[in-house]
Amino acid sequence: MASSLGVFGQRAKLEKADKLFNSYAFYEAAGLYERILEKEDITQAKINLAECYRLTQDFEKAEFWYSQAVGKSSINPIFKLYYGQMLQSNGKCQEAEYWFREYARLRPEDSRGIRFEAACDQMVGYYSDEGRYTLAPLAFNTPFSDFAPAFYEGGLVFVSAREDGRGGDQVSAWSGEPFLDLFYAVETDQGFREPERFGGTALNSKHHEGPLSFSADGQKIFFTRNNSVSESVKEENARTVRLKIFTAERSGRNNWGKVEELDFNSGDYSNSAPALLATGDVMVFSSTMPGGFGGSDLYMSKLVEGRWSKPVNLGGGINTEGDEMFPFLHADSTLYFSSDGHAGLGGLDVFYADPEEGSWRKTQNMGWSLNSRWDDFGLIWDQDRTKGYFASNRPGGSGGDDLYTMTHNWVRVNGLVVDALTNEPLPGADVRIIGGPSDKNLVADEKGEFALDLPKDIAVALLANHEGYANGRKEIQTPLLGATETILIPLELDRIKINIHALDSETRKPIPGVSFTWDNSCSGTSDRFESNDQGRLSMPISRSCDYTLGARVEGYADAVLPVSRTALVRDSETDVFVELNPVHTGMTVELHNIYYDFDEDFIRQDGEQDLIQLAEFMRRNAGITIELGSHTDARGSKAYNRKLSQQRAESAVAYLVKLGVEPERVVAMGYGESEVRNRCADDVTCTDQEHQFNRRTQFRITGMNQEINSTDKEQIPVNTGKRAK
Repeated sequence: MASSLGVFGQRAKLEKADKLFNSYAFYEAAGLYERILEKEDITQAKINLAECYRLTQDFEKAEFWYSQAVGKSSINPIFKLYYGQMLQSNGKCQEAEYWFREYARLRPEDSRGIRFEAACDQMVGYYSDEGRYTLAPLAFNTPFSDFAPAFYEGGLVFVSAREDGRGGDQVSAWSGEPFLDLFYAVETDQGFREPERFGGTALNSKHHEGPLSFSADGQKIFFTRNNSVSESVKEENARTVRLKIFTAERSGRNNWGKVEELDFNSGDYSNSAPALLATGDVMVFSSTMPGGFGGSDLYMSKLVEGRWSKPVNLGGGINTEGDEMFPFLHADSTLYFSSDGHAGLGGLDVFYADPEEGSWRKTQNMGWSLNSRWDDFGLIWDQDRTKGYFASNRPGGSGGDDLYTMTHNWVRVNGLVVDALTNEPLPGADVRIIGGPSDKNLVADEKGEFALDLPKDIAVALLANHEGYANGRKEIQTPLLGATETILIPLELDRIKINIHALDSETRKPIPGVSFTWDNSCSGTSDRFESNDQGRLSMPISRSCDYTLGARVEGYADAVLPVSRTALVRDSETDVFVELNPVHTGMTVELHNIYYDFDEDFIRQDGEQDLIQLAEFMRRNAGITIELGSHTDARGSKAYNRKLSQQRAESAVAYLVKLGVEPERVVAMGYGESEVRNRCADDVTCTDQEHQFNRRTQFRITGMNQEINSTDKEQIPVNTGKRAK
């Protein structure tokens, strides 16, 4: 009998706990579930208890109770997602990733699983923004909930559950706290004065009053109020009573006229947290109306002829399968809001989206300097975005949700990437910021615009590039206060038409049939082209690279001409003239040197190309004979050096013969150390590089009594040890 009574008692307690839970009395239900679970293992009771703690923001207890139940195969996958969120909020990102993957596997149509798993990988990026803001709790916080600030006449109006709000002991079954009312705190040079109730009985009812917004002149208020619990309707995975948006006009210093509902409210879903644009004709708010992306979505309504239009969902760039709440519209139309559906640090994070043609762009996380592993929400900024306020339930506060002030230590930098000739914007341009706390990479939007926050008074470089354009660079000094004027980065068209003209150096007449080699420093490629019968070649090239132009034709010495990108000015077309010297008696022709390792006579790999070019020159000019004169440095005896230089000259001759040059057209001559080209004579201390300068082979045209001298390399490798093939 006693056992039966015990079972009956447990069942009665469970029924009572479930009734409290379904009536959103989470505070009381949690205590009852705890007592039930001390005596009996009931999976659904564990889930409900975890839900009580999640919805009252006790994430550590929520994590524990989810962990006791989520392994069951019968559990709704949504609780696996919630468990992952609790783990993430409690700093256990690696464990959270597993449960996010599980949720993604079971509910592939819901992107939150993949998005939250990615968020854990992105945590390093979010943590790197420390130092951007300075945060401090407000002195008037209480152990109860204080949140949802709004600017009003030199102070803040905010929402609070503090005990003096209603003058009685009535509490909310959901949170166990007094009902929410509106309070007003005036800010002075010494800080905020003690808050007072705001709006009297006109604005504060027997229900909760919640997030609010004022018109720019402060004469009209829009605020949230809930239905009674008895009027609520249970929704899947959402246990909130219906919320509606109301408005009232000011009729005195602290008197407000008749409170009226907005037309788009409904008893079938919740509307809350209205935010007004400075112009007063656009409102963004949070709603659970059908047809959205998830729980609470952000919607926009416009004031048309005195009536608020049918709300429009802000779309997938803003909304997710989770909850988007607490919007705020800055004076520059930037949208700030909180979300647990975008990749973040845990709980609710604050995000922002820049304005774009009546809507807003892709969402960006505000970073670790503001967000935490707990709930952070309800951010508002002043005109210059230098000081703001928000709410958080992070540790270290007075209890529950607390209000924080936030000082912005950085400044906003706005940029625009344009075509240098037309001034048209370049959408999708890549922008790299060098300097500041770390290098950053951005992508300009569809208008060619970009924006970022940077520390005050620092020098940074903005590098921009876009397909089809040369790279652009702008050096700036960030301002000390406020937003900077837009930084313009013009990009020049990358492609430029180059016209190459081959001319006889003596007659200045065009040379037809010239073979050109075109070496590209960016790609490392080498292309071959031939001039037309007017000695001309035209082609498009990139402005962003350096080039080397080689020219050769029978009867002329080879020519090499560097083409620097600095010479490729913003004109759409440029001309390059290459003068070739005709081969005749008495002329001097410059060719590259052939260098040797110390005490070696083999042909190095870095000399192969020079000898190949010389062989081609001789094939084009069949009547020329040459002498290869080899030289050493001054180290060693004169006799030894003469012998070594002769061996080096003969190695070069042998290499040319291997390339097909007739032996009778080439003579080897060793000059030893007789013709050093610098100060490094006998008994002079020199570096290896200086000695290397003397170890060379020179070419002289003997059939015409013309010398072919070497063009010295700027950087000569020392002792490579690499033989030519």
